[in-house]
Amino acid sequence: DISTIINSAIYSRKIISKILSFTSNTPYNFEKQEIKPIINFAVSLLKQNFQRKNIKNELIFKNTIDHVSLDSTQITQALLNILINALDASPAKSILKTTIENDLQHLFISIEDQGPGIPENIKPILFEPFFTTKAANEGCGIGLTMVSRIVKIHNGEITIKDNFPQGTIFTIKLPLTQ
Repeated sequence: DISTIINSAIYSRKIISKILSFTSNTPYNFEKQEIKPIINFAVSLLKQNFQRKNIKNELIFKNTIDHVSLDSTQITQALLNILINALDASPAKSILKTTIENDLQHLFISIEDQGPGIPENIKPILFEPFFTTKAANEGCGIGLTMVSRIVKIHNGEITIKDNFPQGTIFTIKLPLTQ
């Protein structure tokens, strides 16, 4: 537990630094890194959130390469933002599934929830700054804007589609090399 607290504090310091540089042109730190520890760390930071809502977390690694060139702090932040939104949208006793896979050129990270889904009229504006569907004291509307920016800086794409029978699937597509 102490190790998790220390790692979380160090990570939080990095995130605050990145948030402060949100409007500046601070360079990203692209390094070839293992993807599994990055994904596992992001999910582990939300362990209590999963337990509190009694949501089952499924983490699936399919055909995943070992190393990817990316900024691990930024990708972790993007994952956290999507996972937090998915947790907020998910009903108790549901399943939140994170799948990591790749082809020869791209890494795909998909996060599937079983919430109510996103209405079609909201999807086009979902990544706009300060847009939120949450109450004023629950969100400020920069989480998905940051996700979009992080993914673009990594020369990637983010897509949203419906998860049947209900819910949403966010998929981040990143090139294996920068």
